[in-house]
Amino acid sequence: MENFTLSARQKVILELLNHSGGIMAGPQLARKVGITTRTLRTEIRQMQEILDRRGIRILSHYGKGYELEIINKKTFQQIFSNMNEGLSKTDRIHYMMMKLMNTRDRVDMYDMEDEMFVSRSTLESDLKELQRMISWNEPFIGLMVGKNQILLEDDELKKRDIMIRILMESWDFNSEQGIQENRWLEGLEYISHVQKTLYAVFQKRNIHLDEFQFVYLTIMVLVIYTRNLNGYLLYSGNITNNTARFLSVSHEILDNLGFLQDTDMEEGDYEWLAESLSAYCICNGEVEDVTVEDDHELVAELIDGLRDEYGTDFSGDTVFRAALQETIRRYRYRRVALTSRMQYLYQDIERNNPILGDMDRYLEWKLETKFSYHAHREERGHLLPVLAAAWIRYQRSHQMELTAVIVSGFDSQMRMYTKETICRMFGGRMHVIACIAPFETEELKKLRPSLIISTQKPSAERESGVPIVSVSPVLQDEDVRKIHFILEELENDMLFPRMKYPIESCFPNDLRNVCPSGRDLREVLSGFSGAMKEMGYIKELPDLSELRFGFPRERTLFCYCSRESISQTVFAELTLNCEMMWNKQYPVNHIIFGAVSKGDLIYIGRFYRHFGNRIPDKI
Repeated sequence: MENFTLSARQKVILELLNHSGGIMAGPQLARKVGITTRTLRTEIRQMQEILDRRGIRILSHYGKGYELEIINKKTFQQIFSNMNEGLSKTDRIHYMMMKLMNTRDRVDMYDMEDEMFVSRSTLESDLKELQRMISWNEPFIGLMVGKNQILLEDDELKKRDIMIRILMESWDFNSEQGIQENRWLEGLEYISHVQKTLYAVFQKRNIHLDEFQFVYLTIMVLVIYTRNLNGYLLYSGNITNNTARFLSVSHEILDNLGFLQDTDMEEGDYEWLAESLSAYCICNGEVEDVTVEDDHELVAELIDGLRDEYGTDFSGDTVFRAALQETIRRYRYRRVALTSRMQYLYQDIERNNPILGDMDRYLEWKLETKFSYHAHREERGHLLPVLAAAWIRYQRSHQMELTAVIVSGFDSQMRMYTKETICRMFGGRMHVIACIAPFETEELKKLRPSLIISTQKPSAERESGVPIVSVSPVLQDEDVRKIHFILEELENDMLFPRMKYPIESCFPNDLRNVCPSGRDLREVLSGFSGAMKEMGYIKELPDLSELRFGFPRERTLFCYCSRESISQTVFAELTLNCEMMWNKQYPVNHIIFGAVSKGDLIYIGRFYRHFGNRIPDKI
């Protein structure tokens, strides 16, 4: 049996037609599904293409409605037995959101169970997640869950904000169209027209937006069209001075889109678009903002915090400072949102540089505390690209300070070949400042290189305390790995402050014998922290929700807490008997758990690199 590509909404249409017992009027069917008759016709047409060749027909009776004709009963039964396949928790939550937003009435939970083909326990679990997303966090819209009924607060502005968030998650930034198909959005055929109009107006008005902001406003226009078509209007409200400045731009955009004239446009639509446009222009620094001086002070505070906690100084990076200033404005005006489609990219960045994940969470925590804003799940990690770019610039500025000397007893031609080969492979990470003979020891002392690469193993160079790598003149794979490992260690020394004591001293023997168990990772971590308290290493149990964490290696969780009361840095390490999941998305079978004193926070970067890049004992 091949997979069917019916959407959740199409499955509802099929279910309603199956239980109608005959012809069902189009307006009645559209009302039950929560869509317009126009959208219903589109859905039916697409369903016919899928079902006709499988012996199931949806008959259209002009002036009467639709009727389901089942020729192949076995296939039809298989469709319904597989209805719930491929419908993820996220799909179900989005479906419920849209269903609730397209009615002002209570929604029957029995009907919702039938529509999504789930049990009551699954539905209740989904509803709790839905409440967490929209009721307990922004936009704080009320969701009343009774014994058998659900009702969403009738706040059109908040409903539209939720709808945009869902649609932004579906937008593919790598495709020309963005959203190829969406069951809840009207006017998809007008996307190109909307974007051309936006571009023309912004160019005329000298307004510069990034791609995400441009897409956000595109979807806003389509949401205005969709909501108005379905009779959900947004009436005029209070507007700020900043919004008033952009009302004329909003009018110019919406009044130039002919398809919107078919709807009942209200002044609230213009104000809503103007408000977002105003906020984005402020975020981009295109509008004078009285808080700019405060932004500069906060930028300095954040950069100082990164330096104090991680030993990384971005103070001279003007690009990073400007990016932080824009991020601060985004937090201030609640315009942080990105799309969940970006998450896998953020995860890749963090996997390559785990310390960046910790820096990102530090900055997010500081900004959320400052502006009393709790970021949405899809917004987590949005500072990773900014940090990664700054990190690359920071590494470049420091790595090029590394110098190397090649020591070789071969003739000048062979030495030249070896030098050029090494420069080609590692020239971006160090300067090869000379290529000398083994007997030129005094010259070597004058050059004082960071690294010696030798085709021999003379003892004189070892006495200098400079790392030495012995290689073949025609670099083999093993030789390349040796140089790479030594460079990693040298870069580590330059990028992160060197500890005054060995990392191994942070692992006391009595904690090495602790092997806590539990059904999940948080129980295991609670066992670790309990053992640390019992043995006197910490005075109070840490709040596990405040843990900072990263993944220095695949399936290895590095996490720690830090408080003023922690006087001595201690770590515990454990290999699990079975794989567990961290935050429901990261598989883990190895844990490094620590309590870090405030004075040792500056060494966190070195801890990460130690566990992420194990350098062989013998080079």
